[in-house]
Amino acid sequence: IKFLDLMSERGIKRNEVTYNILIKWYCREGDMDKVLETINDMEASGFSPDSVTYNTLIKGYSKVGNLKEALKIMKEMSGRRLKMDTFTLNTILHALCLENKLDEAYEFLKDAKKQGYIIDEVSYGTLMMGSFKNENFEKGMNLWDEMKDKELVPSVITYNTVIFGLCKSGKMEQAITKLNELLENGLSPDEKTYNTIILGYCWEGDVEKAIQFHNDMVKNNFKPDVYTCNILLHGLCSK
Repeated sequence: IKFLDLMSERGIKRNEVTYNILIKWYCREGDMDKVLETINDMEASGFSPDSVTYNTLIKGYSKVGNLKEALKIMKEMSGRRLKMDTFTLNTILHALCLENKLDEAYEFLKDAKKQGYIIDEVSYGTLMMGSFKNENFEKGMNLWDEMKDKELVPSVITYNTVIFGLCKSGKMEQAITKLNELLENGLSPDEKTYNTIILGYCWEGDVEKAIQFHNDMVKNNFKPDVYTCNILLHGLCSK
């Protein structure tokens, strides 16, 4: 802010880039009042919000939990024939899933595809996790199949999501199959991968298998964390 004051003192005017940097900063701070003030100043100076401005606004409103305003900005953006980037699209999907608006999230994804937006594996992973958390396992697995049909390459995070869904629905054999598929694709499981499978066995009440899996993975250089210990302790205490 001091630097901006110095710019003004030296007669250097702000441009679109300057305003967008300020807007991004205030969005990161969650200060949406300052964001609106900056946009008003931007327009008064003869500059119109561009796609960078709108993408930043959508992320900002999503971050502070104002999904209604984020969707309103998205429609305004579309009316000006400006496009969201994929990160912003995924931000909207995530916000819809957080509010358990899964039907709206699915429709949003379909509309985005029709409009030519790039849908990546994060988009599918976000909807899959939303489906699994709402115990709509069939829908989650359908999204996995659709993602694979489109030849999108799953990351470890996406594999963790589908493994979580399979474990939560009691399909431990399929979860292990997905773990093996992950390894065959040259990816390295992380603590979350192993912890999810250990948790899955505990959900089934099969603590012995959970401990056996834990011991086998330790031999393969898996380093248990506090979460791992808590899962096993809870499983043993519930036995």
